[in-house]
Amino acid sequence: MIKNHAWLRPAGGIENEEKQAREEGRAMDAALIEGLRRAAQMPDSAERDALSAELYARVQACPCANDAIEPSDLPAIRRLAKGNAKTAAPAGEALLDKIYGGWLARACGCLLGKPVEGWRTEKLHPFLRATGNYPIQHYLRSDVSDSVLQAAKLERIALEKRAFIDQVDCMPEDDDTNYTLIALKILETYGRDFAPEDVAECWMQNLPILHLCTAERVAYRNFAQGYEPPASATHQNAYREWIGAQIRVDLYGYVNPGDPAAAADMAWRDACISHVKNGIYGAMWAAATIAAALGAKDGEELLCALGVDYRGIAAPYIGPQLYSAPPDRRVDPLEGCRMRWVEHETGGYWDFCDFPLKDAEDEAFDAFPVPNPDDFDYEAARAQAKAYGGQYALYV
Repeated sequence: MIKNHAWLRPAGGIENEEKQAREEGRAMDAALIEGLRRAAQMPDSAERDALSAELYARVQACPCANDAIEPSDLPAIRRLAKGNAKTAAPAGEALLDKIYGGWLARACGCLLGKPVEGWRTEKLHPFLRATGNYPIQHYLRSDVSDSVLQAAKLERIALEKRAFIDQVDCMPEDDDTNYTLIALKILETYGRDFAPEDVAECWMQNLPILHLCTAERVAYRNFAQGYEPPASATHQNAYREWIGAQIRVDLYGYVNPGDPAAAADMAWRDACISHVKNGIYGAMWAAATIAAALGAKDGEELLCALGVDYRGIAAPYIGPQLYSAPPDRRVDPLEGCRMRWVEHETGGYWDFCDFPLKDAEDEAFDAFPVPNPDDFDYEAARAQAKAYGGQYALYV
C-alpha cells in the first residue's frame, strides 16, 4: 500500500531532523528540540504530519552559524575551493577503455553490496563468517546451508530475489546505477549547460518515485508540490546532507576527462536539487576525482589537481624477514597477511586469503612475530617530509 512507503509524507525523516539540524549548526531553542523529539516518537498519523511540517519550517528559520564556512551556492563554494588544475586526458580508445573500466567497476561494486543492502552487523557478520567469507573475498551466494541461516538469524525467504551472485547472470537494475544513466539522459536532452530545473524535470519524466530513496524521494515529492531547486532540497528534507547526491555523479567525471572543475560544476547542478552543504560537496568531489583520475599520470598529479593539501610519509622497514610465503602466495612483510592470485577471463588479481590469526588462541597471538620499532628507517621518513618543503600537512 502507498501508505507503507517511506519518505512520501511530511513526517518522513523527522526522527533524523534534530541530529541533522545540530550538525548543520542551527541554533534551536529548547521548545523546538522537545517538539522534534515528541514528533519522532509519535505513530504515523495526520497529527504527526502536521506537527512535523511545522517543525521542519521552524528549523529552517533558525539561524545557522555554519553558513559562511559551509555554503551551498556555487559561487561561494568556488571561492572556498582549493585546486583547479587540469590533467592531460587521454583520447580515443584509451579514454574509452578508462571510462568503460569505471562503469564496469561501478557495476561490480554495486553487485557486491546489493544483496545485503539494509542488513546490519548482527546479521551480516555472522553470515559472512559462517560462509568463510569474512573479511569478504568473493561475491555472496544465497545457496547456503541451514546452519548459516541459523548463525545469522535469517529465514531462507530473506535471501530470495536479492541479487546474490548465484541468482543473476548480469548486473540487475539498481537505483545507484540508474542515476548514471539518468545523468546521460540529462546531457543528451539538455546539453552540457543543463540547469538544476532540467535535472528535476528529467527525473519526473524518466524515474518512478518509488525507485528513489531518502533525499531523492523527498526532493521528487517536493517537485510534484511545486518546489523548485534549491527549495526542493530543504523543504521537509532531513536527508539533505546524506550521500545520495554523491552516488549520482560519476558520469559528469566521465564526460569531463582531465577537467575536475567542469565535472564539479555539473555535479553541483545535479546535487543541489536534493542536497545542501556536505551533501553537495561529496558529489562535487566524486565527479572531480573521476575527471582528474582519467587524465592524471600518477597519484601525485591527481592530488595536485584536486587541491589535496596533505600527504603521507612512511619509515621503510629495514629489519629481518618476519614471515615466509607459502607456495603460490604473497605475504605482507609487516602484518603477515597472505594473498593468492585469482584468475578471471581478463587476467587476474591478488586477493587476501589464509588469514594467519583467524580463530587463533592466546598462545598463537603471543608467538606471532611483530616488527621491532628500531627496524625502521626514520631518516628516510624525515627526507620525505623535507622533500615536500612545508607545502602540506603530513601524516604517518
